[in-house]
Amino acid sequence: MIFNAMASTHKSAEGCELLINGFVRQEYDQEVPTEIMGLCFEFYFIPYDIWHAKRKHDAEQKRKLNGFIDEYVASGVMDDILDYNCTDYKVWAAVINDGLRDRKSRQIKHFIEAITNSFELDILDNQQSNFEHVVVKHLTIEFDESSMDCPNFSTYVQW
Repeated sequence: MIFNAMASTHKSAEGCELLINGFVRQEYDQEVPTEIMGLCFEFYFIPYDIWHAKRKHDAEQKRKLNGFIDEYVASGVMDDILDYNCTDYKVWAAVINDGLRDRKSRQIKHFIEAITNSFELDILDNQQSNFEHVVVKHLTIEFDESSMDCPNFSTYVQW
């Protein structure tokens, strides 16, 4: 159950995570201060047990997708990525951001090819602007931090 907190009201969030603009910002056990509500586009209270189960599931999907991309980088074969057919754009957003930030320079070309091939094979698409609204938004939010960890991050994103 997800509780939408309207910007003009204080909602109790005891035992919930505070989700702001689609990303968890903190665990929250009190009323939401006016300052937070004024700065947010949207925020939700999500019960801990539901949120942590989702995070565990997402982490498993991310781990598997990263493994299949590793296999593609080594072999050039897309079969495992195609068979896995991950359509969760939040998982792809995290995998793409982490891959551009953390992979070795010699792997980046093949990593980007895997993303490009995923579009060509209809694993990814931008129908209803899903890729843009989730993946590009995530890259934008993480841009400064990722650039600090990887000086070539901006070059890789533009590639």
